[in-house]
Amino acid sequence: DRNINDLSTHLEKEKNKILHLLFNEEKSLHIFSGDNETNFLQAIRLFLYEDHNSLKTTYNLSAEEIHSFENTMYCYLIAATEKQQLEKAFSYLEYIYLNPNIDEDKKSTLINQTGQALLEKRSYEFNLESSRLLKAFLVFELMQKTLLWKGQALRLSQLLLSPEKRKILELIMGSGKTYFGRPASSLFLADGNNLVFNFWPEALATSKIG
Repeated sequence: DRNINDLSTHLEKEKNKILHLLFNEEKSLHIFSGDNETNFLQAIRLFLYEDHNSLKTTYNLSAEEIHSFENTMYCYLIAATEKQQLEKAFSYLEYIYLNPNIDEDKKSTLINQTGQALLEKRSYEFNLESSRLLKAFLVFELMQKTLLWKGQALRLSQLLLSPEKRKILELIMGSGKTYFGRPASSLFLADGNNLVFNFWPEALATSKIG
């Protein structure tokens, strides 16, 4: 509990630092009227899309302040996803505590899930060739409250960072094509110079596009 509380305090400070940097009435030419959560989602979008032009012109940030914004957001995302893993582990333990009469098989499964959540590590290195792809990985993990599988991160990195641009990647069912691969690759490729088209089978098009 202490570690989670410490992380929560740290994250709140980092979030406030980012919000103050971007939504400072003395500097910014574009002040959002929404609440802090809405404003912070906008900050994540600016980070994710590497919209340095908006940071310079609309938010009036200097090159040094943009660097500070990016570093602070990286630190926030790393710490926030670590906190989510701790919370996931504690939720399993809490369930066991609140349900003392659960059967042994379910209890054993929950204990194993607790250990997996505590031991799970990030499946990619922070020295990726593309900062845009690294940001996509981190933001995906934050929003979905789960860490990427090694296979997901590795295969998508191989596809998108390959010098061969006419490349096809075939993945088996359940490997995260719809859930992760499609949105992450679209984000990476839609860089202001390329227009991305997604072609879907009819069954998926009516249920998975969002």
